[in-house]
Amino acid sequence: MGNEMANPDRVNFLQDAAVNLLEIKPEEARYFVFTDSIQNRAYNAGVGNIKILMKNNDIVDIAKASDLSNLESLQKTVEKYILCYPRGI
Repeated sequence: MGNEMANPDRVNFLQDAAVNLLEIKPEEARYFVFTDSIQNRAYNAGVGNIKILMKNNDIVDIAKASDLSNLESLQKTVEKYILCYPRGI
């Protein structure tokens, strides 16, 4: 998993290796070697708010209880790229 998409030449190399290793047809290699992206956001303001139980037993919304700069960083969408291929290639 990484911050950049896999190099297409590397994907092609791995697909060719999968064809040879697994003895499959070239068009079937895309099922064994592929790329994708995953997106995640730790906190969506206004959607299922996170509540914090304070030491005095008060329940406070995280937006009020935390440093706003930390909350802003939780609201950013993070995208990671994956490259999947069989072990042994």
